[in-house]
Amino acid sequence: MTEKNLVVTYLWCGDTDSPYDGAMLRLWRDSLRGPGRFGGDILVITNRDDLHEDGMRFLTAEMDFERVADFFYFRIHNHAQVPAGEYASILQLDMDMLATADVNPLFPSDDAMRVTWSNFAALSWEHARHIMPSWRYRILCLDPRTRRAPGVSACFLGCDSRVWHDYMDRWSRLMHEGEARFRTPLLREQSYLNLAWLKKLFPMKIVGRDTVQHGGWTLDEGVRMWHFPNVPDRLAVMEKKAAELGLPGDSG
Repeated sequence: MTEKNLVVTYLWCGDTDSPYDGAMLRLWRDSLRGPGRFGGDILVITNRDDLHEDGMRFLTAEMDFERVADFFYFRIHNHAQVPAGEYASILQLDMDMLATADVNPLFPSDDAMRVTWSNFAALSWEHARHIMPSWRYRILCLDPRTRRAPGVSACFLGCDSRVWHDYMDRWSRLMHEGEARFRTPLLREQSYLNLAWLKKLFPMKIVGRDTVQHGGWTLDEGVRMWHFPNVPDRLAVMEKKAAELGLPGDSG
């Protein structure tokens, strides 16, 4: 078994005829290589065949989506394209994240998928409530621990390579089943991750607020990954925060 680890992200460009600036991708990479101290491989799965950046590997995938939701589903359905067998452990990260400290301790070596915390409860409308029958929701709410169970986020996924394809396939099949029965939930694949969490579809451990931070204008002590979801002028904000962390400017 190799000791090398892999970081994966997805990039979908609706207009492949226009040049891709690449500023956020380079910023994300530089944070991993800099504060993140990550020396393993970085894989970008994209629908463009014209991208070339130092320190990253690119795989082309067909991404012809009618809905934005389909891109988020694709990141799970497409797990077979990730060469898990070549690595010991995998992190799949959203690109709107910055590594702010050593990420190497975040790679799992046990059989539990690592996910991170969400601002919404697992049974909230934003998560699993949309994608289960009312009778099941009422039964789950009878247990106060389940009713108040914290939600989980899909922006950060960590998995030992030995169980990567198995767990991602279970999640993928859960989404296929749900899409045939329910409306697309607000947070798409993340909503189904919460349903998997409630159903105990596979082992999961939550990486907490002391390690992954969502938003905020100042970085909390000890945080290793800073996520910028739903931020206006996201790239500009990320560039500002990266400069405060001492990252160099765009190295493209």
